[in-house]
Amino acid sequence: AADSISKIIVNLLSLISIPMIFLSIVSTISGMQNMDEIKLLGKEVLKYTILTTIIAASIGLILFIIINPAQSGIGLRGLSESAGEGEGYLSVVLSMFPSNVVKTFNDGNVMGVVFIALGLSLSILTLPTKNKDILHDIFSSLFAAILKITTVIIYLMPVAVCAFISIFIHNLAGQDWNNINSLFWYVITVLLANVIQGLIVLPLFLLFKGISPIRAFKGMSQALTVAFFSRSSGAALPITMQNAQQNLGVSERVSK
Repeated sequence: AADSISKIIVNLLSLISIPMIFLSIVSTISGMQNMDEIKLLGKEVLKYTILTTIIAASIGLILFIIINPAQSGIGLRGLSESAGEGEGYLSVVLSMFPSNVVKTFNDGNVMGVVFIALGLSLSILTLPTKNKDILHDIFSSLFAAILKITTVIIYLMPVAVCAFISIFIHNLAGQDWNNINSLFWYVITVLLANVIQGLIVLPLFLLFKGISPIRAFKGMSQALTVAFFSRSSGAALPITMQNAQQNLGVSERVSK
């Protein structure tokens, strides 16, 4: 029962995540007055993304060098095989330029959806004011409807959290602890990296902007819970945007 409930909740969140990304970008950019606003917001987002990515990667690399989880018996061979199964950089870049709109949404190709949304948004900005306002109202209304669906799903979160916790405990009880012992140092490395990034680096960014980390974590608690137990950033996205707007007072333009 718990497994079924958790799958239903995650599926519902995943269902609206891609449309939400598309509609949030189009409704935000199409409502801007000129390209200067887009450049300003884009620079801030890009700067924050690159900076936090570099810091996170550096923390992970330093911890890997210090702890050296390969000594635990995992073996470099297993790690290299896992790494080799992932997509190359060229595949990621090519996925940003889709050839089929329907397939892009159906496959959950986030980068492709962002590319389509940006192209449509910039095209809307070049239209006459009357047409631009009509399209902006349409996409903003659709986005508002998606947020209403998210609100309904949030009411189910207590049940979902109970299901997630039940599955988590069940999985722990069914593990082969002899094998887990060999993964100990690897788990420690991953946990330390997440703790440093989540409890030290990000709170420092918030303090630098004059925002209380405690208030921010409380406001985003639902999104953090879903992200932790579902292990899906896509599933957590709708609730993240909802929490940011309603609990933290983040403007729609920024949260989108």
